[in-house]
Amino acid sequence: MKKTFLLVMAALVAAFCIAGCGGSSSSGGKQSPTAQTQAPKQKTYAEANINQLLQEAKDNAAKANKAYKGKDVKIVGGEIKNIDSDVKYISLDSSSAGLMEYGMLSVRCDINNEKLKDKVLDFKKEQQVIVYGTIKEVGDLMGYSMTLDNIEAAQ
Repeated sequence: MKKTFLLVMAALVAAFCIAGCGGSSSSGGKQSPTAQTQAPKQKTYAEANINQLLQEAKDNAAKANKAYKGKDVKIVGGEIKNIDSDVKYISLDSSSAGLMEYGMLSVRCDINNEKLKDKVLDFKKEQQVIVYGTIKEVGDLMGYSMTLDNIEAAQ
């Protein structure tokens, strides 16, 4: 009886191993649609003038945060005020505003890839630029924080 029990158990274990390891797939060896790589979605950037953005943050940062946080924007009218020595970020200010018109408010653009870091090295402080990216945060003291997707010289 003990011997029969062991033989039945061995047969069941073997059957499970064969079914689990050597079984055929209903998809014919093809990847399921969820496992396939999809092309990245192309972003659409809403154009915004830096003077308007900074004025909105100065007037009501909470309202500006609600309006712009998470949005993809193309910011025009900006001028590079600072380039971080490790090229982790650049900051932009208005090229037409008077000194301290917006206080300390600016747009900080965080740089997260080597290609953009190399591109930023070709720019200089006070150069007018157009930046593309996603707004991460709007604050009443420092202004806007965004993830930089692209930068180009303004014409």
